[in-house]
Amino acid sequence: MGILARTMLNTSIRKEVIEDYILFIDSRALGMKGASGLVVRAAYKGFKKISPAIMEEAVSGLLDPFMEILDSYYEEYLAAAGPKESFDKWLQPKADGVAQRLLAVTDGVAKNSGHKMLYSLYMPVRKIAEKPVIEAVPGMARVALVHMGAS
Repeated sequence: MGILARTMLNTSIRKEVIEDYILFIDSRALGMKGASGLVVRAAYKGFKKISPAIMEEAVSGLLDPFMEILDSYYEEYLAAAGPKESFDKWLQPKADGVAQRLLAVTDGVAKNSGHKMLYSLYMPVRKIAEKPVIEAVPGMARVALVHMGAS
């Protein structure tokens, strides 16, 4: 485990990290426009109605594998670019690969969740999720950088 994952998964800041990613997800999901945005917003609102704590539980459950994925890129970034450019900018051209790995995690979680409602909300959104997830990757990195003290 590299420095990004160790920092972001540290129990002393985990709650703050989860809260910041929930705010990030809220802004991304609720800010989507067009027909696909309508589908995403409806599914997101439905997902949040499952339980008052569903977002905290979901982000907490995804945080470890997501940070491990980001961490592998961060280690590559440190070796390749270092302080020459910000991590989020460096990550932008790699966002498609990052998004595919993140979506593979969420696909597995949704499939194995045992929540029929969760799966039924996820599947229609999954079909259109790739582009928004790719677009969100640099923002995910920026959230991490805030907690790494490198905003």
